[in-house]
Amino acid sequence: TTSGITGINTFTSTFTITDHNFLSGDIVRYTADNNIGGLTSGSDYFAIKIDSNTFRLSSKKDLSDVVELTAWDLEHIHSKILL
Repeated sequence: TTSGITGINTFTSTFTITDHNFLSGDIVRYTADNNIGGLTSGSDYFAIKIDSNTFRLSSKKDLSDVVELTAWDLEHIHSKILL
């Protein structure tokens, strides 16, 4: 489980987590009580690593899209890498 989310940018559709350890293509399962706009709780997405602290999510394994984030509630975000 990844914790320590320090930011979500809906303009660039990026997440910020210090030293997140995601690699591009890693499967990320999103679960939350209150969904971030653009994401569906219980769904798997694919990480697109920007740097060691920032990433985006894609709905496609080939990373050919970026999930557009529209709204969020930082207190209800839980992400998990599935290996």
